[in-house]
Amino acid sequence: MIVGVAGLAAGLAVGALVLDSQRPGRFRKRGWLEVAPEDDDRLVMADDLIKRGRLKNMTRAAVQKLLGAATPTDRFPGALAYRLGLERSYMPVDFEWLVIQFDGGDRVTQYWIATD
Repeated sequence: MIVGVAGLAAGLAVGALVLDSQRPGRFRKRGWLEVAPEDDDRLVMADDLIKRGRLKNMTRAAVQKLLGAATPTDRFPGALAYRLGLERSYMPVDFEWLVIQFDGGDRVTQYWIATD
């Protein structure tokens, strides 16, 4: 009986971890790369990246490996920018962007979500 209860508890713990990792909003590289630029799923994934500090001190090459090619734009000179979707507002007219700035050694110095 004790083995059965322990097995059940272990199964529930593993199941919770799997469900948590698939929860919308958590950054998942595969999900980030597969979502279309006009889809707003990247908005909540970017929030998660920022909240967890995942980009801190990464190299430009490591960021590009993690997030893929940046969105072509001249709005943020010298930075990598990823279009996330329409802004979160009552009447969205602009896009939100994940903007990543680098130092002279190509390491991330700051990153934020901007609206154009």
